[in-house]
Amino acid sequence: MKMCMILIAVMSASVISNMVSHTREAANQSTLVDRQAKGANLQNVMVEQAVINALLDAGAPGGVALTDCNESLTHVFRPRDSSLRGILDSIVSTDPRYTWKVEDGTVNVLPASGPPPFLAIRVSRFDISQAESPNEALAQLLALPELQKAQLNLGPRAVQGGVYMFCPGCPPKEKKKISVSLKGAMVRECLNAIARAHGNAVWRFQQSECGGRKSFSLDFAAK
Repeated sequence: MKMCMILIAVMSASVISNMVSHTREAANQSTLVDRQAKGANLQNVMVEQAVINALLDAGAPGGVALTDCNESLTHVFRPRDSSLRGILDSIVSTDPRYTWKVEDGTVNVLPASGPPPFLAIRVSRFDISQAESPNEALAQLLALPELQKAQLNLGPRAVQGGVYMFCPGCPPKEKKKISVSLKGAMVRECLNAIARAHGNAVWRFQQSECGGRKSFSLDFAAK
């Protein structure tokens, strides 16, 4: 009987601990998307640019993935308020091809049909230490054997431009070294880990097969 009571007590403590952990995680996620992004440009911009502008302005780490040929379409987003949550809701309601979620303190905007297969590839191990920038960390990620082979199926890697938030005249910020250590993680989890390690970096992935020609792009923006 005594052993049974001890077992019940241990199980109860475990349940309570899990409840507290989930509550704390939910609170942290709510705090993240409650951040203000009053300076984000949401006028006549593409979905990915609106996402990047909002995340960078709010100082929130995250990423956006696209898999469509017609991403040059621009929108005027009218959020109900200037919170990151309000802006994200406005983006996905304006273009329902996308949805947003928060995972481990990182905001992701993904196709409603599901993340691109490349982002779901698992790598056996990803270790970087003291990388100078998110894109340097990204280069080390893409150099992993599992991903070198997978990239061949995506076509050439295109150079993107015009989706970043620039700050002319702003004083340079102290560079933060980036270190990440993961085992058996998906590519998206690795990208999110890089974004979190930096603090407010945002990754952007686009895969397209338009006119019979494959291409992809993957890079980071950081304010």
